[in-house]
Amino acid sequence: MRTFAAIKIPLKDEQYALLEAVKLSMANQSIKWVDWYGLHLTLFFFGESSPAFVAGLNLFLQDLASAINSFDLSIKDLGFFGQKNKPKVLWLGTEPNEELNLIQDKISNFATKNGFCVSNQGFNPHITLARIKGVSVFNEFSQVLKSFNDKIRWQVHVDRIILYKSELNPKGARYSPVLWHLLKPHSSSN
Repeated sequence: MRTFAAIKIPLKDEQYALLEAVKLSMANQSIKWVDWYGLHLTLFFFGESSPAFVAGLNLFLQDLASAINSFDLSIKDLGFFGQKNKPKVLWLGTEPNEELNLIQDKISNFATKNGFCVSNQGFNPHITLARIKGVSVFNEFSQVLKSFNDKIRWQVHVDRIILYKSELNPKGARYSPVLWHLLKPHSSSN
């Protein structure tokens, strides 16, 4: 089973509408959009994983989640991976976040101890919106990003780490939650 650990990114109606507006603004581009209801921020992609590894990973994620308080994550900006005139992936970015970095670092350490290769490029938290097959005019694409960047500002409450399985099919990957592990409720000081 192909697996990855992630945080689900739920959308409110106004955020869904905003992403639909971005999509509509890029209707003349060759872009394959993800399903908005499946938005997530990948913490670590494990790939093919044995049942024994998945069992151990679930125990690790359960222990990790029970030691970390839930937190708020700020979503901001649109960006892309790839070269300037040849973008490949359109994404939503996040504000720097200590809790998110801590979780990802601990999962990466667990992965390394279990023989997985960890990228030396560092953690670049993002939420994939689309795979870009090609843009007809890069300046138009760039202008759409700029026009929406000030509008993309919202908070997501992170209260769980989810282990997903990824199934490949001709229409693309399909992601399904296997198990989720709740973080400790955030206690406010009085």
